[in-house]
Amino acid sequence: MGKKIKLGQVVSFGVGGADKCALNLIKGLISLNEDIEILVFYNKYSHPREDELITNPSRFFEYETLPVKMVEFKDVSELNNYDLDILHTHRSGNDNWFLPNFEQTNFNFKIIETNFHGYNQTKSDFRVYPSEGLVTKLQHCSIPYRVIPNPINRKVTEEDLRVELGIGDKFVYGRIARPDLNIYTPLNLQAYKNIESEDNCFLYVAPNQKAIVDASNMGLKNIIFIDPTSDEETVSKLYNTFDVLCHANSLGETFGNTIAEAMINGKPVITHIGTSSWCQAHEELVGDHKELFITDNIIDNYTKLMLKLKEDKVYYNQISNYLKERSDTLYDYVEVSKKYYELYKELL
Repeated sequence: MGKKIKLGQVVSFGVGGADKCALNLIKGLISLNEDIEILVFYNKYSHPREDELITNPSRFFEYETLPVKMVEFKDVSELNNYDLDILHTHRSGNDNWFLPNFEQTNFNFKIIETNFHGYNQTKSDFRVYPSEGLVTKLQHCSIPYRVIPNPINRKVTEEDLRVELGIGDKFVYGRIARPDLNIYTPLNLQAYKNIESEDNCFLYVAPNQKAIVDASNMGLKNIIFIDPTSDEETVSKLYNTFDVLCHANSLGETFGNTIAEAMINGKPVITHIGTSSWCQAHEELVGDHKELFITDNIIDNYTKLMLKLKEDKVYYNQISNYLKERSDTLYDYVEVSKKYYELYKELL
C-alpha cells in the first residue's frame, strides 16, 4: 500500500462552473475510497459577495457536509503549515487578486492548477485544462500540462418540476447558466419565438434583466423565469423538466458545464459558435453530432433543430442516447476524479 496523499484544495463557493467542478471533484475523490486526506482551503475571496447572493448563491454549507477538513486562511504562507503533498488550485490563470502573494511565496508542496480560462500567469508545477480547445488558445503554456474534462455530477433525482410549474406535458425548451451580461445573447429566445405555441414553453433559469426585457419585447408568452440555485436536487429536477437544453453564450465555452450536465441527464442539446477570439470547447462535447453545434445562419438553423427535436422522436432518442453514453464515459465526476487521482500519484 502506498503512502497516504495529503491533498489541499483551494476553492470558491459560488454558483459558477469552476466552483461547482471543484466541489464535484472533491466528492468524486471521496467516493474512490483511496488513502487520501483532503483539506479544503478558503479565504475571504472564496465567498460570493453579499450583494450578489441572489444571482450567485453560496455552496459553503454543502462543503460542511463532506468528510473533509475546512481551513480558512488569511495569508498564503499559512498553507505551508499543513504538511501537504499537493495543493490543487482552481483558477482562471490571471486571478492574482484571489490569492495575493501566491506567486511570490515559496511552498513546501507541489501545486496543480486546474485552469479554466487559458491565462497562464499564475503559479503551478502542473496545469490541467478541461478541454483541448483551451490549450494555448489565449497564452502559451510553458509547464507540463494535461487535458482532463470537468467532473459533472450525475442525476440525483427522477423528479421534475412540471406539476409545480403548471406546464403538464408541454415540450420544454430550457436554458440554465450564469446570469452574467458579458455572456448573454438572446438568440435562443429569438429562435424560440419562431416556434412558440401552446404545446411548448421555454424555461429560462437564472435570467439577467436584459433577458427578461428581451423576452417581453419579443412578445413571448410561454416563458417561465426561475432564479439561480446551487441546490443539486433542484438543478437535477430542472434538467428532468427540460426536453432540450438550448445553450446560448455570446463568447463560447472553455468547457461547457451546463451542456455536459444536460447530456448526463439524458437531454439533447443545441448550441452554437461564439466569438472567434474566445475558446469554443463546447464543440468537443457534442462529439460526432456536429449539427448540434451551429456555425452559420444561427437563428434559422437553431429554430429548425428545436423543431426537429420536438417532432422527430427517433432523432430525439438517437441524440439523447448518444450524448448520455458519451457523458457517462467522459464527464462523470467519479470517472474524472480517477484521472486526477492518478495524476496526483504520478507527481509524488
